[in-house]
Amino acid sequence: MEIKKVVEKNFGSKIDERIGFEIRNDKIYFFNKELKNIYEFLRLKGLKVEKLGIYFGRLKKNEKIQLSIEGAQFVGKDAKKNLIKIDNFEKLIKFLKGEESLEISNNVEKHNFPIVKYKDYIICSAASLENEIKSLFPKNPRKMLFE
Repeated sequence: MEIKKVVEKNFGSKIDERIGFEIRNDKIYFFNKELKNIYEFLRLKGLKVEKLGIYFGRLKKNEKIQLSIEGAQFVGKDAKKNLIKIDNFEKLIKFLKGEESLEISNNVEKHNFPIVKYKDYIICSAASLENEIKSLFPKNPRKMLFE
């Protein structure tokens, strides 16, 4: 599966040719392709390198990607669809805490993983269900921010 095509299909965002992807299990990692050469060189020299890249997200069925916070920030800057804009700070906080869901807009495909944006900041990805959008803001940052 070509990750760049899936990203373009889901978010309308093109990814630079210098970016590469590696899939391990159902997790996607992204990296600058120049790092791949360094990675291979280090392995040839006998050095153990655990992973290459930054966690981008998870592959889901029907060519959907649930983006990590870093993946959402990388893709969201150019996203043209599956993008939710929240302009009210209090509403954003309630959404991130999981206390409030959002309505599905015309720009968001049902049963997908839209990107959440507050003003000019990309925050995270979410889950669009049949009639609402639920927060997928990770539990650890949620605990650090709100408890």
